[in-house]
Amino acid sequence: MAEKILVALDHSPMSDRVFQDSLKLAQALGAELLLVHVLSSGSADSPKLPTMPILDYYPSYNASAMEVFEQAWQAYEQKGQAMLDRLQATAAAAGLTVQARQVQGAAGAILCREAKDFGATLIVMGRRGHSGLSELLLGSVSNYVLHHAPCSIYVINAVPEAQPLPPLKDEL
Repeated sequence: MAEKILVALDHSPMSDRVFQDSLKLAQALGAELLLVHVLSSGSADSPKLPTMPILDYYPSYNASAMEVFEQAWQAYEQKGQAMLDRLQATAAAAGLTVQARQVQGAAGAILCREAKDFGATLIVMGRRGHSGLSELLLGSVSNYVLHHAPCSIYVINAVPEAQPLPPLKDEL
């Protein structure tokens, strides 16, 4: 069975590491890559709908505010596509078979669906390190994928700020 790796990407610094690790893994296994960027309104770098003061019982958005939002969303889409194009070219130059897709929706569900449709044997993704209450309130794409993916998952943890390790003690 041919190895197929889905690589989950966003615009975070973690994505560079996710891509580089995926590239090395695909080269070692002779695997095919599918690069996926999910356009999600819940993403940290996605444009947000403008907030409008409540002046009426049914607050509404004016046309200029929506136009600004639509332009920002188009720029967000273009930025994502440019990232995918650049990374796809890098993987192809390394001799790999690679596809790229940009899809709009809930990131966790999209990644699981794309993995199933692609026949992925592995999903490679990053984890930002939300825990406790922040994970409960914000949700976690990696947590969703861990529980719903149709294949194995390789999760790359965010590296915390470098802190010196305590010295080792002889305990003989």
